[in-house]
Amino acid sequence: MQAAQSGDYTYTVTDGSAQITKYTGAGGAVTIPSTLAGYPVASIGDSAFSNCIGLTSISFAQGVTSIGDSAFSNCIGLTNISFAQGVTDIGDSAFYNCIGLTSISFLQGVTSIGDSAFSNCIGLTSVSFSQGVTTIGDSAFSHCIGLTNINLPQGVTDIGDSAFSNCTDLTTICFNSTTTSISDSASTLPATITIIGYDPSTAKIYAAKYNRTFEVIGTTNTLQSITITTPATKLSYSTSDKLDITGLVVTGNYSDGSTKVENITAANVTGFNSAVPAKDQVLTVTVSGLTVTYKVQIVAAVIAIPVGTVIFSNGQALDLGYLNKSAHTAEVIQDVISSGGIFIITFTGQVINNSTSAILTDLSILPAVTYKDANGNVKYFAKGGGPEVTTSS
Repeated sequence: MQAAQSGDYTYTVTDGSAQITKYTGAGGAVTIPSTLAGYPVASIGDSAFSNCIGLTSISFAQGVTSIGDSAFSNCIGLTNISFAQGVTDIGDSAFYNCIGLTSISFLQGVTSIGDSAFSNCIGLTSVSFSQGVTTIGDSAFSHCIGLTNINLPQGVTDIGDSAFSNCTDLTTICFNSTTTSISDSASTLPATITIIGYDPSTAKIYAAKYNRTFEVIGTTNTLQSITITTPATKLSYSTSDKLDITGLVVTGNYSDGSTKVENITAANVTGFNSAVPAKDQVLTVTVSGLTVTYKVQIVAAVIAIPVGTVIFSNGQALDLGYLNKSAHTAEVIQDVISSGGIFIITFTGQVINNSTSAILTDLSILPAVTYKDANGNVKYFAKGGGPEVTTSS
Protein backbone atom coordinates (compact mmCIF):
# COMPACT_ATOMS: atom_id res chain seq x y z
CA MET A 1 0.00 0.00 0.00
CA GLN A 2 1.67 3.20 -1.19
CA ALA A 3 1.66 6.28 1.01
CA ALA A 4 0.84 9.73 -0.36
CA GLN A 5 1.35 13.25 0.97
CA SER A 6 -1.17 16.08 1.25
CA GLY A 7 -0.08 19.17 3.14
CA ASP A 8 1.04 18.15 6.64
CA TYR A 9 -0.32 14.62 6.33
CA THR A 10 1.05 11.33 5.02
CA TYR A 11 -1.79 8.92 4.30
CA THR A 12 -2.80 5.64 2.70
CA VAL A 13 -6.06 4.74 1.00
CA THR A 14 -8.00 1.53 1.61
CA ASP A 15 -11.44 0.80 0.15
CA GLY A 16 -11.84 4.43 -0.83
CA SER A 17 -11.06 5.87 2.64
CA ALA A 18 -7.92 7.58 3.86
CA GLN A 19 -5.94 6.78 6.99
CA ILE A 20 -3.50 9.38 8.27
CA THR A 21 -0.23 7.56 8.96
CA LYS A 22 2.02 10.51 9.82
CA TYR A 23 1.67 14.18 10.70
CA THR A 24 4.59 16.35 9.56
CA GLY A 25 3.34 19.78 10.63
CA ALA A 26 4.61 22.06 13.39
CA GLY A 27 1.69 21.47 15.76
CA GLY A 28 -0.43 24.11 17.46
CA ALA A 29 -4.21 23.83 17.13
CA VAL A 30 -4.87 21.15 14.51
CA THR A 31 -8.18 20.21 12.92
CA ILE A 32 -8.14 16.85 11.16
CA PRO A 33 -9.38 17.43 7.59
CA SER A 34 -12.51 15.63 6.46
CA THR A 35 -10.85 14.64 3.17
CA LEU A 36 -7.38 14.23 1.71
CA ALA A 37 -7.07 14.44 -2.07
CA GLY A 38 -10.80 13.76 -2.25
CA TYR A 39 -10.72 10.67 -0.04
CA PRO A 40 -12.72 10.82 3.21
CA VAL A 41 -10.50 10.56 6.28
CA ALA A 42 -11.74 7.58 8.31
CA SER A 43 -8.96 6.82 10.77
CA ILE A 44 -5.79 7.98 12.48
CA GLY A 45 -3.05 5.38 12.14
CA ASP A 46 -0.75 3.96 14.80
CA SER A 47 1.75 6.56 16.15
CA ALA A 48 0.64 9.10 13.50
CA PHE A 49 1.07 12.09 15.84
CA SER A 50 3.27 10.41 18.45
CA ASN A 51 5.85 12.67 20.16
CA CYS A 52 4.48 15.82 18.49
CA ILE A 53 5.28 18.02 21.48
CA GLY A 54 4.15 21.20 19.70
CA LEU A 55 0.57 19.95 19.31
CA THR A 56 -1.76 21.91 21.62
CA SER A 57 -5.26 21.09 20.41
CA ILE A 58 -6.79 18.40 18.20
CA SER A 59 -10.27 18.39 16.63
CA PHE A 60 -11.56 15.41 14.69
CA ALA A 61 -13.64 15.63 11.51
CA GLN A 62 -17.03 13.90 11.53
CA GLY A 63 -15.86 11.02 9.31
CA VAL A 64 -13.10 9.80 11.62
CA THR A 65 -14.18 6.57 13.33
CA SER A 66 -11.02 5.13 14.90
CA ILE A 67 -7.85 6.37 16.57
CA GLY A 68 -4.93 3.97 16.32
CA ASP A 69 -2.51 2.64 18.92
CA SER A 70 -0.14 5.33 20.31
CA ALA A 71 -1.62 7.78 17.80
CA PHE A 72 -1.03 10.78 20.08
CA SER A 73 1.25 9.28 22.72
CA ASN A 74 3.76 11.62 24.36
CA CYS A 75 2.13 14.76 22.94
CA ILE A 76 3.01 16.55 26.15
CA GLY A 77 1.76 19.95 24.98
CA LEU A 78 -1.73 18.69 24.08
CA THR A 79 -4.34 20.42 26.26
CA ASN A 80 -7.60 19.95 24.38
CA ILE A 81 -9.28 17.10 22.48
CA SER A 82 -12.51 17.61 20.57
CA PHE A 83 -13.92 14.23 19.55
CA ALA A 84 -16.33 14.05 16.62
CA GLN A 85 -19.59 12.14 16.90
CA GLY A 86 -18.32 9.36 14.63
CA VAL A 87 -15.30 8.24 16.70
CA THR A 88 -16.02 4.75 18.07
CA ASP A 89 -12.68 3.19 19.01
CA ILE A 90 -9.70 4.67 20.84
CA GLY A 91 -6.63 2.49 20.47
CA ASP A 92 -4.13 1.21 23.01
CA SER A 93 -1.90 3.97 24.44
CA ALA A 94 -3.60 6.41 22.05
CA PHE A 95 -3.05 9.39 24.37
CA TYR A 96 -0.45 7.88 26.71
CA ASN A 97 1.58 10.46 28.65
CA CYS A 98 -0.34 13.48 27.33
CA ILE A 99 0.42 15.26 30.57
CA GLY A 100 -1.15 18.57 29.51
CA LEU A 101 -4.69 17.19 29.21
CA THR A 102 -7.02 18.38 31.97
CA SER A 103 -10.42 17.08 30.86
CA ILE A 104 -11.92 14.60 28.41
CA SER A 105 -15.50 14.26 27.23
CA PHE A 106 -16.42 11.18 25.20
CA LEU A 107 -19.29 11.71 22.77
CA GLN A 108 -22.04 9.17 22.20
CA GLY A 109 -20.22 7.25 19.45
CA VAL A 110 -17.23 6.11 21.52
CA THR A 111 -17.67 2.46 22.57
CA SER A 112 -14.18 1.21 23.36
CA ILE A 113 -11.27 2.80 25.23
CA GLY A 114 -8.09 0.81 24.67
CA ASP A 115 -5.44 -0.46 27.07
CA SER A 116 -3.37 2.40 28.58
CA ALA A 117 -5.25 4.82 26.31
CA PHE A 118 -4.90 7.71 28.78
CA SER A 119 -2.34 6.24 31.14
CA ASN A 120 0.01 8.73 32.83
CA CYS A 121 -2.10 11.76 31.86
CA ILE A 122 -1.15 13.27 35.19
CA GLY A 123 -2.90 16.60 34.55
CA LEU A 124 -6.27 14.98 33.91
CA THR A 125 -8.88 16.05 36.47
CA SER A 126 -12.18 15.27 34.74
CA VAL A 127 -13.45 12.44 32.53
CA SER A 128 -16.99 12.28 31.20
CA PHE A 129 -18.18 8.98 29.73
CA SER A 130 -21.03 8.85 27.24
CA GLN A 131 -23.77 6.24 27.41
CA GLY A 132 -22.19 4.46 24.44
CA VAL A 133 -18.97 3.45 26.21
CA THR A 134 -18.94 -0.30 26.87
CA THR A 135 -15.30 -1.26 27.43
CA ILE A 136 -12.52 0.43 29.42
CA GLY A 137 -9.24 -1.38 28.77
CA ASP A 138 -6.42 -2.50 31.02
CA SER A 139 -4.58 0.44 32.66
CA ALA A 140 -6.72 2.82 30.57
CA PHE A 141 -6.46 5.59 33.17
CA SER A 142 -3.65 4.32 35.36
CA HIS A 143 -1.44 6.96 37.00
CA CYS A 144 -3.98 9.73 36.30
CA ILE A 145 -3.20 11.24 39.68
CA GLY A 146 -5.46 14.27 39.22
CA LEU A 147 -8.74 12.37 38.89
CA THR A 148 -11.03 12.72 41.92
CA ASN A 149 -14.28 11.00 40.92
CA ILE A 150 -15.65 8.84 38.12
CA ASN A 151 -19.26 8.24 37.10
CA LEU A 152 -19.65 5.19 34.84
CA PRO A 153 -22.83 5.04 32.73
CA GLN A 154 -25.07 2.00 32.67
CA GLY A 155 -23.72 0.80 29.33
CA VAL A 156 -20.21 0.04 30.63
CA THR A 157 -19.86 -3.76 30.61
CA ASP A 158 -16.14 -4.30 31.23
CA ILE A 159 -13.46 -2.62 33.35
CA GLY A 160 -9.97 -3.90 32.57
CA ASP A 161 -7.14 -4.85 34.91
CA SER A 162 -5.52 -1.82 36.62
CA ALA A 163 -7.91 0.47 34.74
CA PHE A 164 -7.66 3.11 37.48
CA SER A 165 -4.58 1.93 39.33
CA ASN A 166 -2.36 4.53 41.00
CA CYS A 167 -5.02 7.22 40.64
CA THR A 168 -4.01 8.47 44.05
CA ASP A 169 -6.59 11.26 44.34
CA LEU A 170 -9.55 9.20 43.09
CA THR A 171 -12.04 9.14 45.98
CA THR A 172 -15.27 7.83 44.42
CA ILE A 173 -16.39 5.74 41.48
CA CYS A 174 -20.08 5.21 40.73
CA PHE A 175 -21.34 2.13 38.85
CA ASN A 176 -24.78 2.68 37.31
CA SER A 177 -25.06 -0.95 36.24
CA THR A 178 -25.51 -4.01 38.45
CA THR A 179 -23.58 -6.29 36.09
CA THR A 180 -20.42 -4.42 35.03
CA SER A 181 -17.55 -6.89 34.88
CA ILE A 182 -14.70 -5.53 37.01
CA SER A 183 -11.28 -7.12 36.54
CA ASP A 184 -10.65 -9.45 39.50
CA SER A 185 -7.56 -7.68 40.80
CA ALA A 186 -6.83 -5.43 43.76
CA SER A 187 -5.03 -3.04 41.43
CA THR A 188 -8.09 -2.31 39.27
CA LEU A 189 -9.38 0.35 41.70
CA PRO A 190 -7.36 2.27 44.34
CA ALA A 191 -7.44 0.98 47.92
CA THR A 192 -8.76 4.26 49.33
CA ILE A 193 -11.67 4.60 46.92
CA THR A 194 -15.37 4.61 47.82
CA ILE A 195 -17.40 2.47 45.42
CA ILE A 196 -20.99 3.56 44.84
CA GLY A 197 -23.39 1.07 43.29
CA TYR A 198 -26.48 -1.07 43.63
CA ASP A 199 -27.18 -3.82 46.12
CA PRO A 200 -26.79 -6.50 44.88
CA SER A 201 -24.24 -5.79 42.15
CA THR A 202 -20.82 -6.77 40.86
CA ALA A 203 -19.52 -3.47 42.27
CA LYS A 204 -20.56 -4.53 45.78
CA ILE A 205 -18.98 -7.95 45.31
CA TYR A 206 -15.69 -6.34 44.26
CA ALA A 207 -15.79 -3.91 47.19
CA ALA A 208 -16.33 -6.73 49.67
CA LYS A 209 -13.58 -8.93 48.21
CA TYR A 210 -10.95 -6.21 48.17
CA ASN A 211 -12.01 -4.33 51.29
CA ARG A 212 -13.16 -1.16 49.57
CA THR A 213 -15.73 1.19 51.11
CA PHE A 214 -19.14 0.66 49.50
CA GLU A 215 -22.21 2.92 49.41
CA VAL A 216 -25.56 1.97 47.96
CA ILE A 217 -26.91 4.30 45.27
CA GLY A 218 -29.76 6.32 46.75
CA THR A 219 -28.43 6.39 50.31
CA THR A 220 -26.37 9.45 49.51
CA ASN A 221 -27.60 12.58 47.81
CA THR A 222 -25.84 12.24 44.50
CA LEU A 223 -25.84 14.40 41.41
CA GLN A 224 -27.98 12.70 38.76
CA SER A 225 -27.96 15.12 35.83
CA ILE A 226 -27.16 18.67 34.85
CA THR A 227 -29.03 21.12 32.65
CA ILE A 228 -28.27 24.55 31.23
CA THR A 229 -30.90 26.83 32.75
CA THR A 230 -29.41 30.06 31.37
CA PRO A 231 -27.19 30.02 28.27
CA ALA A 232 -23.92 31.91 28.13
CA THR A 233 -24.25 35.50 27.00
CA LYS A 234 -21.67 35.03 24.28
CA LEU A 235 -22.56 32.40 21.69
CA SER A 236 -20.80 33.97 18.68
CA TYR A 237 -17.03 34.32 18.59
CA SER A 238 -14.43 35.69 16.23
CA THR A 239 -11.37 33.62 15.42
CA SER A 240 -8.69 33.85 18.14
CA ASP A 241 -11.25 34.91 20.78
CA LYS A 242 -11.00 33.36 24.23
CA LEU A 243 -13.83 31.34 25.74
CA ASP A 244 -16.32 33.50 27.66
CA ILE A 245 -18.87 31.69 29.85
CA THR A 246 -20.31 34.84 31.43
CA GLY A 247 -24.01 34.33 32.13
CA LEU A 248 -23.87 30.54 31.84
CA VAL A 249 -25.97 28.91 34.57
CA VAL A 250 -25.85 25.13 35.00
CA THR A 251 -28.24 23.51 37.44
CA GLY A 252 -27.60 20.14 39.05
CA ASN A 253 -30.44 17.71 39.71
CA TYR A 254 -29.89 15.51 42.77
CA SER A 255 -31.15 12.09 43.83
CA ASP A 256 -33.30 13.53 46.65
CA GLY A 257 -35.19 15.69 44.16
CA SER A 258 -33.34 18.89 45.03
CA THR A 259 -31.57 21.20 42.58
CA LYS A 260 -28.53 23.40 42.94
CA VAL A 261 -26.75 25.91 40.71
CA GLU A 262 -23.33 24.41 40.07
CA ASN A 263 -20.08 26.35 40.14
CA ILE A 264 -18.86 26.46 36.54
CA THR A 265 -15.47 27.70 35.36
CA ALA A 266 -13.73 27.49 32.00
CA ALA A 267 -12.11 24.27 33.23
CA ASN A 268 -15.55 22.62 33.12
CA VAL A 269 -15.97 23.40 29.40
CA THR A 270 -14.29 21.44 26.60
CA GLY A 271 -14.48 21.48 22.81
CA PHE A 272 -13.80 25.19 22.31
CA ASN A 273 -11.46 25.93 19.40
CA SER A 274 -11.42 29.42 17.90
CA ALA A 275 -8.40 28.83 15.66
CA VAL A 276 -10.61 28.58 12.56
CA PRO A 277 -14.22 29.52 11.73
CA ALA A 278 -16.75 26.84 12.67
CA LYS A 279 -20.53 26.51 12.49
CA ASP A 280 -22.37 24.97 15.45
CA GLN A 281 -19.23 24.06 17.40
CA VAL A 282 -20.32 21.81 20.28
CA LEU A 283 -19.06 22.76 23.74
CA THR A 284 -19.40 20.23 26.53
CA VAL A 285 -19.92 21.25 30.14
CA THR A 286 -18.82 18.57 32.61
CA VAL A 287 -19.71 18.43 36.31
CA SER A 288 -18.78 15.35 38.34
CA GLY A 289 -18.64 13.21 35.23
CA LEU A 290 -22.05 14.36 33.93
CA THR A 291 -22.32 16.42 30.76
CA VAL A 292 -24.51 18.87 28.93
CA THR A 293 -23.72 20.60 25.65
CA TYR A 294 -24.38 23.85 23.86
CA LYS A 295 -23.34 25.28 20.51
CA VAL A 296 -21.36 28.36 19.53
CA GLN A 297 -20.44 29.95 16.24
CA ILE A 298 -16.86 30.86 15.28
CA VAL A 299 -16.68 33.50 12.54
CA ALA A 300 -13.78 35.18 10.79
CA ALA A 301 -12.30 38.04 12.78
CA VAL A 302 -13.75 41.48 12.10
CA ILE A 303 -11.32 44.01 10.73
CA ALA A 304 -12.31 47.65 11.10
CA ILE A 305 -11.73 49.94 8.13
CA PRO A 306 -12.90 53.58 8.38
CA VAL A 307 -15.81 55.04 6.42
CA GLY A 308 -14.94 57.09 3.38
CA THR A 309 -12.57 54.45 1.99
CA VAL A 310 -12.14 52.97 -1.49
CA ILE A 311 -11.10 49.30 -1.54
CA PHE A 312 -9.42 47.92 -4.65
CA SER A 313 -9.42 44.18 -5.28
CA ASN A 314 -5.62 44.29 -5.61
CA GLY A 315 -5.44 44.76 -1.82
CA GLN A 316 -5.04 48.55 -1.68
CA ALA A 317 -7.47 50.60 0.43
CA LEU A 318 -7.32 54.41 0.18
CA ASP A 319 -8.98 57.12 2.19
CA LEU A 320 -10.96 59.46 -0.10
CA GLY A 321 -8.81 62.34 1.11
CA TYR A 322 -5.71 60.54 -0.12
CA LEU A 323 -7.32 59.36 -3.36
CA ASN A 324 -8.49 62.86 -4.38
CA LYS A 325 -5.05 64.48 -4.18
CA SER A 326 -3.54 65.10 -7.61
CA ALA A 327 -0.13 63.92 -6.42
CA HIS A 328 -1.56 60.43 -6.10
CA THR A 329 -3.35 60.26 -9.46
CA ALA A 330 -0.83 57.88 -11.05
CA GLU A 331 -1.03 55.53 -8.11
CA VAL A 332 -4.83 55.52 -8.20
CA ILE A 333 -4.86 54.87 -11.95
CA GLN A 334 -2.55 51.91 -11.44
CA ASP A 335 -4.85 50.54 -8.71
CA VAL A 336 -7.84 50.86 -11.06
CA ILE A 337 -5.98 49.06 -13.87
CA SER A 338 -4.78 46.23 -11.66
CA SER A 339 -8.10 45.66 -9.90
CA GLY A 340 -11.00 43.55 -11.06
CA GLY A 341 -13.33 45.20 -8.59
CA ILE A 342 -13.66 48.46 -6.65
CA PHE A 343 -15.71 48.93 -3.49
CA ILE A 344 -16.55 52.07 -1.55
CA ILE A 345 -17.31 52.32 2.17
CA THR A 346 -19.68 55.27 2.27
CA PHE A 347 -19.90 57.77 5.11
CA THR A 348 -23.11 56.05 6.19
CA GLY A 349 -21.24 52.76 6.60
CA GLN A 350 -22.59 50.95 3.53
CA VAL A 351 -20.23 49.04 1.24
CA ILE A 352 -21.01 49.77 -2.43
CA ASN A 353 -19.85 47.86 -5.49
CA ASN A 354 -18.59 50.69 -7.70
CA SER A 355 -19.38 48.82 -10.93
CA THR A 356 -23.01 48.02 -10.14
CA SER A 357 -23.84 50.57 -7.41
CA ALA A 358 -25.25 47.63 -5.45
CA ILE A 359 -24.92 47.50 -1.69
CA LEU A 360 -22.56 44.67 -0.77
CA THR A 361 -24.05 42.22 1.73
CA ASP A 362 -21.50 39.40 1.44
CA LEU A 363 -18.39 41.06 2.84
CA SER A 364 -16.38 37.84 2.58
CA ILE A 365 -15.45 38.68 -1.03
CA LEU A 366 -13.39 41.67 0.10
CA PRO A 367 -9.61 41.14 0.02
CA ALA A 368 -7.11 41.62 2.79
CA VAL A 369 -5.91 45.21 2.45
CA THR A 370 -3.21 47.73 3.19
CA TYR A 371 -4.95 50.96 4.22
CA LYS A 372 -3.63 54.50 3.68
CA ASP A 373 -5.19 57.44 5.45
CA ALA A 374 -5.57 60.95 3.99
CA ASN A 375 -1.92 61.73 4.72
CA GLY A 376 -0.59 58.48 3.28
CA ASN A 377 0.08 56.80 6.62
CA VAL A 378 -0.45 53.06 6.70
CA LYS A 379 -2.85 52.76 9.63
CA TYR A 380 -4.32 49.30 9.14
CA PHE A 381 -2.98 46.09 7.67
CA ALA A 382 -5.69 43.44 7.45
CA LYS A 383 -4.65 39.83 7.06
CA GLY A 384 -6.71 36.82 6.10
CA GLY A 385 -8.95 35.78 3.26
CA GLY A 386 -12.13 37.78 3.01
CA PRO A 387 -12.25 39.87 6.21
CA GLU A 388 -15.52 41.39 7.30
CA VAL A 389 -15.61 45.18 7.32
CA THR A 390 -17.08 47.34 10.03
CA THR A 391 -17.11 51.10 10.10
CA SER A 392 -14.85 52.91 12.55
CA SER A 393 -12.95 56.16 12.61
